[in-house]
Amino acid sequence: MITVGYIGLGLMGKAMARNLLKAGFPVVVCNRSRQAVDEMVAEGAFAANSPAEVARKVKIVFTNLPDTPDVMKVVLGEKGIIHGAHPGLIYIDNSTIKPDAAREIAEKLEAVGISSLDAPVSGGDIGAREGTLTIMVGGSKDAFETVLPVLQAIGKTITHIGGPGSGQIAKAANQIMVAAQMVAMGELIIFAQKCGTDPRKVVEAVSAGSARCWALDVKPKRLFEGNRTPGFKANLQLKDLGIVMETAHTYGVSLPGTAISNQLFQAMVDNGMGELDNSGVIAIIEMLAGAKLAIENPEDFAVIPLTETKSRKQVPATKDVLPPPTVNDTLPPPQVKKDIPTPLLIEVIPTPAKKVVAPELQLKEALQPSPINEGLYTPQMKVMLSAPKIKETPPFIEIPQNLSSEKIRASKSKTTPLK
Repeated sequence: MITVGYIGLGLMGKAMARNLLKAGFPVVVCNRSRQAVDEMVAEGAFAANSPAEVARKVKIVFTNLPDTPDVMKVVLGEKGIIHGAHPGLIYIDNSTIKPDAAREIAEKLEAVGISSLDAPVSGGDIGAREGTLTIMVGGSKDAFETVLPVLQAIGKTITHIGGPGSGQIAKAANQIMVAAQMVAMGELIIFAQKCGTDPRKVVEAVSAGSARCWALDVKPKRLFEGNRTPGFKANLQLKDLGIVMETAHTYGVSLPGTAISNQLFQAMVDNGMGELDNSGVIAIIEMLAGAKLAIENPEDFAVIPLTETKSRKQVPATKDVLPPPTVNDTLPPPQVKKDIPTPLLIEVIPTPAKKVVAPELQLKEALQPSPINEGLYTPQMKVMLSAPKIKETPPFIEIPQNLSSEKIRASKSKTTPLK
């Protein structure tokens, strides 16, 4: 049986290393904190004191670490995996890191004879425990086929995407969708509740239709129980979205929806909720809506102003239909700690109706620099837009509605060119 190493025994890594043990693979473990190592040793694993030591003892070495700098240090730093290189060693990274970093690691490890696979995972803590993770793999096809039986001990859907870094690109794409699902789920739950409808029944209904997704299958039950403990932490979701946005900028891709998701998760972290589950982004939706998700009495939900949620007691609804809001109803401002920056919100102000003008004047007027869009213009564009405005609109020929197409064609030869 192939001996494998696992470095990084966090919420996901420990569960994955445990599944490798259950599948019969000898496992050598290493972690920054000793407690997780001792726990795994008690279950049959072997301990190592450094990543280099792990590499020297195994044929396949995994890492599962929080961020790009952690992976770079463990792989390429002092006492890193690269210093335990030996013929046939294959390195697999289950972390989510920058694609360019994955490519750099692959290049440097290849120089010392180590094959490298970037293999980030999706499926959360539940998938890690049950061995049903989705694994997206980038790197050598031959190395992938060699390690596939090992990967099958920790994942259910395992796909070779392409060359080095492509696994991380796939994971970044995955995080675009995950973030969008968490935000949309929070919005639909608070929307349903604040409109006077039981959000539990709404989730039950829409989950059977085209809105069904993993987030709706797994997360609402926990939210309705008041459970926002992490399967996947919000601060890691924000880190992944940062990778998405940076990679998109590098390759010139516009991601407007993901930019909004990124701001909402940033607001969540800034308000001290980074250790909560990523579905806890509903808390920011609560702030914006001025309502708190009802969790104590599913049969008796109501809109709860933020200023009344410290005790988390339910404001009981009447037995009749909730009264509709009036025009003068106002919501109290969100209660935010003074030493924590509040999220930046952009108010969209509709522009007043304008008289119809020639298309080129419309375009020029719309593009005039303003305090809002000043940063969007190059010096050349500003010079172009500062040119004198056209004083008169081009003349137009009005054609009577009752004029037939035959008469129009007959009159073409008599039309004098415009001056």
